[in-house]
Amino acid sequence: TSFDDEAKALGTVVDNLGTVTKDDLATRGPAVFALADGGVTAPQKNLSGWVLLHVTKITPAINKTFEDEKADITKSVTAQLAQAKLNDIANAYTDANSGGLDLLDAGKKVGMKTGHLAAVDANGLAPDGSKTPAADDPDVLKQIFAAEVGEDGDPFTTKDGKLYVIKVNGQIPPKLK
Repeated sequence: TSFDDEAKALGTVVDNLGTVTKDDLATRGPAVFALADGGVTAPQKNLSGWVLLHVTKITPAINKTFEDEKADITKSVTAQLAQAKLNDIANAYTDANSGGLDLLDAGKKVGMKTGHLAAVDANGLAPDGSKTPAADDPDVLKQIFAAEVGEDGDPFTTKDGKLYVIKVNGQIPPKLK
């Protein structure tokens, strides 16, 4: 009987952890990595109770040199530094805004670019039907229509890594065309 068939017969759920390393399994790692392909551990204590771990495939380790990983490491560190810089700017903006500066002045003080949309609908279009810059980013549109009228919004980062603060000055009621 296969491991999966036996689990089904017992009415238990089989979770596939995918490819894991010894470190991923914490204290259960040595028991799993001592097994051959197709092996099953003795019962192991887990946060939610006792589990059996079944090895379905062994993938040999790959040793890479620093030169092999240099580009990925550089990209990762650069992304982390950029995110930290955005967090610093967001915090500086929040401090300036909380200190009494309005959105424009607080944004300029911390080095943020400022812009203004005269009007935009939920599709990102201006009243004349032309496409606005907000049409390209659904995160920005969502924040525009979730904002309180007249309130300086909190800083937020979009999925593409841009930092925004939004203030909606008013709403135009819908009308028939």
